[in-house]
Amino acid sequence: FSVLGLLTLAIVVPILFGLYWKKANRQGALWSMVSGYVTALLFGAYAKFVAPLPFHFSFYAFLISIAAILIGSLVTRPPSEELLKESGTGLFIRR
Repeated sequence: FSVLGLLTLAIVVPILFGLYWKKANRQGALWSMVSGYVTALLFGAYAKFVAPLPFHFSFYAFLISIAAILIGSLVTRPPSEELLKESGTGLFIRR
């Protein structure tokens, strides 16, 4: 396991969704980081000690991380419009 790789995996999805998706929020980002990191540890250990996986273990963690930020952000309160304007979230998506 690469600690830097696991940490990168855990924060890539929240950063990208935080920049480009207006509904992404703190709770969704936290769910995404924790679930991505835990999934990477579990699948990485499985691939190393039990049986090889069809894809690299980080692929599964990446998918779980995306699902977690989507679900976590949609079931909790979205960020305020004022915060979105101040941060420029979704800058390339807006017209």
